[in-house]
Amino acid sequence: MTRQTLLSITVLSLISFNCSIRSEKASGNTAIPSDSVPAFHQGEQNFLELETYIDSGIVLSDTATFQVIDHTCAISVFPNNQQIEKMRQLYGEDNFSSIVDDAMWYTASTNEILDSMKIERDDITKQFVIFKDEKKTWTLNIRKKGMPEWNLFFFKKGKAPEVISTADLTPEKVKEYFY
Repeated sequence: MTRQTLLSITVLSLISFNCSIRSEKASGNTAIPSDSVPAFHQGEQNFLELETYIDSGIVLSDTATFQVIDHTCAISVFPNNQQIEKMRQLYGEDNFSSIVDDAMWYTASTNEILDSMKIERDDITKQFVIFKDEKKTWTLNIRKKGMPEWNLFFFKKGKAPEVISTADLTPEKVKEYFY
Protein backbone atom coordinates (compact mmCIF):
# COMPACT_ATOMS: atom_id res chain seq x y z
CA MET A 1 0.00 0.00 0.00
CA THR A 2 1.46 3.36 -0.97
CA ARG A 3 1.86 6.26 1.46
CA GLN A 4 -0.72 8.27 -0.47
CA THR A 5 -3.26 5.43 -0.32
CA LEU A 6 -2.66 4.98 3.41
CA LEU A 7 -3.06 8.70 3.99
CA SER A 8 -6.26 8.78 1.92
CA ILE A 9 -7.74 5.89 3.88
CA THR A 10 -6.82 7.56 7.18
CA VAL A 11 -8.26 10.91 6.15
CA LEU A 12 -11.47 9.35 4.85
CA SER A 13 -11.95 7.33 8.02
CA LEU A 14 -11.32 10.41 10.15
CA ILE A 15 -13.75 12.46 8.09
CA SER A 16 -16.42 9.81 8.50
CA PHE A 17 -16.22 10.31 12.26
CA ASN A 18 -16.80 14.02 11.76
CA CYS A 19 -20.24 13.45 10.26
CA SER A 20 -21.52 11.92 13.49
CA ILE A 21 -20.66 14.93 15.65
CA ARG A 22 -22.59 17.74 14.00
CA SER A 23 -25.59 17.39 16.34
CA GLU A 24 -23.38 17.15 19.46
CA LYS A 25 -21.53 20.33 18.45
CA ALA A 26 -24.80 22.13 17.87
CA SER A 27 -25.99 21.19 21.35
CA GLY A 28 -22.65 22.12 22.91
CA ASN A 29 -21.97 18.59 24.17
CA THR A 30 -18.24 18.42 23.37
CA ALA A 31 -16.59 18.74 26.79
CA ILE A 32 -13.66 16.47 27.56
CA PRO A 33 -13.33 15.40 31.19
CA SER A 34 -10.34 17.18 32.76
CA ASP A 35 -8.90 13.94 34.14
CA SER A 36 -8.74 12.58 30.57
CA VAL A 37 -6.73 15.46 29.11
CA PRO A 38 -3.36 14.23 27.79
CA ALA A 39 -0.13 15.29 29.49
CA PHE A 40 0.84 17.76 26.77
CA HIS A 41 -2.36 19.71 27.45
CA GLN A 42 -1.66 19.72 31.18
CA GLY A 43 1.72 21.42 30.82
CA GLU A 44 3.86 18.45 31.91
CA GLN A 45 5.78 18.52 28.62
CA ASN A 46 6.10 21.38 26.20
CA PHE A 47 5.14 19.93 22.86
CA LEU A 48 6.31 23.09 21.07
CA GLU A 49 9.94 22.63 22.15
CA LEU A 50 12.13 20.63 19.79
CA GLU A 51 14.11 19.20 22.72
CA THR A 52 10.99 17.38 23.89
CA TYR A 53 11.16 15.15 20.80
CA ILE A 54 14.93 14.62 20.50
CA ASP A 55 15.89 11.01 20.99
CA SER A 56 19.61 10.48 20.45
CA GLY A 57 19.76 7.09 22.19
CA ILE A 58 17.76 5.24 19.57
CA VAL A 59 19.53 2.78 17.26
CA LEU A 60 17.84 3.11 13.92
CA SER A 61 18.63 -0.09 12.10
CA ASP A 62 15.11 -0.80 10.84
CA THR A 63 14.15 1.63 8.07
CA ALA A 64 10.49 0.76 8.70
CA THR A 65 10.64 2.85 11.89
CA PHE A 66 12.14 6.08 10.58
CA GLN A 67 12.04 8.55 7.74
CA VAL A 68 14.87 10.87 6.69
CA ILE A 69 14.07 14.45 5.71
CA ASP A 70 16.94 16.28 4.03
CA HIS A 71 15.10 18.99 2.12
CA THR A 72 13.14 22.13 2.93
CA CYS A 73 9.54 21.30 3.78
CA ALA A 74 6.77 21.30 6.35
CA ILE A 75 6.10 17.92 7.94
CA SER A 76 2.59 16.94 8.95
CA VAL A 77 2.19 14.25 11.57
CA PHE A 78 -1.07 12.31 11.78
CA PRO A 79 -2.04 9.68 14.34
CA ASN A 80 -1.34 6.06 13.55
CA ASN A 81 -3.93 3.32 14.08
CA GLN A 82 -2.79 2.61 17.66
CA GLN A 83 -3.06 6.29 18.60
CA ILE A 84 -6.52 6.50 17.04
CA GLU A 85 -7.71 3.52 19.08
CA LYS A 86 -6.21 4.91 22.30
CA MET A 87 -7.90 8.28 21.73
CA ARG A 88 -11.19 6.61 20.98
CA GLN A 89 -10.99 4.62 24.22
CA LEU A 90 -9.75 7.53 26.33
CA TYR A 91 -12.20 10.18 25.15
CA GLY A 92 -15.20 8.17 24.01
CA GLU A 93 -16.65 8.25 20.52
CA ASP A 94 -18.36 11.67 20.74
CA ASN A 95 -15.36 13.53 22.15
CA PHE A 96 -12.99 11.69 19.83
CA SER A 97 -15.09 12.80 16.87
CA SER A 98 -14.92 16.38 18.07
CA ILE A 99 -11.13 16.16 18.40
CA VAL A 100 -10.85 14.73 14.88
CA ASP A 101 -13.10 17.45 13.52
CA ASP A 102 -10.93 20.17 15.06
CA ALA A 103 -7.70 18.51 13.92
CA MET A 104 -8.95 18.18 10.35
CA TRP A 105 -10.02 21.84 10.30
CA TYR A 106 -6.57 22.97 11.50
CA THR A 107 -4.87 20.62 9.04
CA ALA A 108 -6.88 22.05 6.14
CA SER A 109 -6.08 25.62 7.25
CA THR A 110 -2.40 24.74 7.58
CA ASN A 111 -2.29 23.13 4.15
CA GLU A 112 -4.00 26.15 2.61
CA ILE A 113 -1.41 28.53 4.09
CA LEU A 114 1.56 26.32 3.13
CA ASP A 115 0.28 25.72 -0.39
CA SER A 116 -0.38 29.42 -0.97
CA MET A 117 3.20 30.16 0.07
CA LYS A 118 4.63 27.35 -2.10
CA ILE A 119 6.07 25.39 0.84
CA GLU A 120 6.51 21.69 0.10
CA ARG A 121 4.62 19.39 2.46
CA ASP A 122 5.46 15.85 3.51
CA ASP A 123 3.58 13.45 5.76
CA ILE A 124 5.27 11.29 8.36
CA THR A 125 3.77 7.95 9.28
CA LYS A 126 6.77 6.45 11.09
CA GLN A 127 7.86 6.56 14.75
CA PHE A 128 11.02 8.57 14.12
CA VAL A 129 12.02 11.35 11.77
CA ILE A 130 15.62 12.27 11.07
CA PHE A 131 16.13 15.85 9.91
CA LYS A 132 19.47 16.09 8.17
CA ASP A 133 21.50 18.93 6.72
CA GLU A 134 25.19 19.26 5.86
CA LYS A 135 26.27 20.09 9.42
CA LYS A 136 23.82 18.51 11.83
CA THR A 137 21.26 15.73 12.29
CA TRP A 138 18.24 15.76 14.58
CA THR A 139 16.56 12.46 15.48
CA LEU A 140 13.05 12.98 16.78
CA ASN A 141 10.59 10.55 18.29
CA ILE A 142 7.38 12.07 16.96
CA ARG A 143 5.17 9.46 18.64
CA LYS A 144 6.63 9.93 22.10
CA LYS A 145 4.12 9.27 24.86
CA GLY A 146 2.23 12.42 25.81
CA MET A 147 2.92 14.27 22.56
CA PRO A 148 0.10 15.42 20.28
CA GLU A 149 -1.17 12.95 17.73
CA TRP A 150 -1.42 15.70 15.09
CA ASN A 151 1.62 17.88 14.73
CA LEU A 152 3.58 20.10 12.37
CA PHE A 153 7.33 20.55 11.95
CA PHE A 154 9.19 23.00 9.75
CA PHE A 155 12.59 22.11 8.33
CA LYS A 156 15.03 24.11 6.25
CA LYS A 157 18.65 23.21 5.72
CA GLY A 158 20.90 25.42 7.82
CA LYS A 159 18.24 25.82 10.52
CA ALA A 160 17.08 23.67 13.40
CA PRO A 161 13.70 22.05 12.83
CA GLU A 162 10.85 23.87 14.52
CA VAL A 163 7.65 22.52 16.08
CA ILE A 164 4.67 24.61 15.04
CA SER A 165 1.18 24.81 16.50
CA THR A 166 -1.31 24.47 13.66
CA ALA A 167 -3.82 26.40 15.75
CA ASP A 168 -1.51 29.43 15.76
CA LEU A 169 -0.07 29.12 12.26
CA THR A 170 -0.04 32.33 10.24
CA PRO A 171 1.59 33.31 6.95
CA GLU A 172 3.92 35.53 9.02
CA LYS A 173 5.21 32.50 10.95
CA VAL A 174 5.83 30.66 7.68
CA LYS A 175 7.74 33.66 6.29
CA GLU A 176 9.72 34.00 9.52
CA TYR A 177 11.00 30.43 9.31
CA PHE A 178 11.33 29.76 5.57
CA TYR A 179 12.26 33.16 4.07
